[in-house]
Amino acid sequence: MTAIRTSNLTKRYEGVTVVDNVSLSVKENTVYGLLGPNGAGKSTLLNILLGLVQPSGGEATVHGFDTRTESLSVRERVGALPDRFDVFPRLTGKRHLEYVIDVRGDESEPSSHLERVGLGDAADDVAENYSRGMQQRLALAMALVGEPEVLIFDEPFSGLDPDGARMLRKIISEEADRGATILVSSHLLDHVERVSTHVGVLSEGRLIDEGTPDELRSRLDSPHRYELRVSSNAGAVHDRLRSIANISRIDVSGNELTIAATEPIEAELVFKTVEDDDIRIDSFTPIQPPMEELFNAYVGDNS
Repeated sequence: MTAIRTSNLTKRYEGVTVVDNVSLSVKENTVYGLLGPNGAGKSTLLNILLGLVQPSGGEATVHGFDTRTESLSVRERVGALPDRFDVFPRLTGKRHLEYVIDVRGDESEPSSHLERVGLGDAADDVAENYSRGMQQRLALAMALVGEPEVLIFDEPFSGLDPDGARMLRKIISEEADRGATILVSSHLLDHVERVSTHVGVLSEGRLIDEGTPDELRSRLDSPHRYELRVSSNAGAVHDRLRSIANISRIDVSGNELTIAATEPIEAELVFKTVEDDDIRIDSFTPIQPPMEELFNAYVGDNS
């Protein structure tokens, strides 16, 4: 079942198109990473989904509710972490949580949410004394109140140190296990790659492609790469591999060889070509292209 759907969604500001006929589909209980450079239209798209911005054309629904005409029903089901979160400077972290708990009609304790994001010891500190990373953690805690069906996070890793990023990845995994649908927009590719089950690539307001990371990899004309580890005599292995058609490059480092090929290579063929009484193959493993390589292939190195 689809949790989030847009159809030909468009937004223009004074003649400038920032979201351009975007049609995407996010299935229930998936983590959908929306990738794109700064200025790609990610925040505008998410704000339309939250009912905070009215589209110029097209439609958007969250769990079947129209974001334009049923925005209250949408927000009742969504926990949102905005790109820029403004705290109430004179309120404590605990008071922020009490406010959201009251609005949502929830019965949880503020301390449980603050401890989950690592702010338990700062619960009684006023938010104006929080660092940017602490404010980001506070916003995350507020978004999680009430166990929303859908979580929409806009650049959630910005401002977080490595410990904070690990904490956020853990929470995303926990929320997905709970059954939540999570939409994460970011230009930080490494984090998105670690948490996403599905990915969409947005550039200049247009959705270029979407699918699982493996589906996106399969649609790109990139070389097939493999890592081969042998017991000894990597030089002889290098020479034998040259006899296999479609291998375009072989790099040797110790007893490890990195192979690039224009077509997939069967492990059985490699074993048959390489192994003998003096050489044993320890492992033969495909190397998946990193998310950064996929991203650059879609939107260009200069995005």
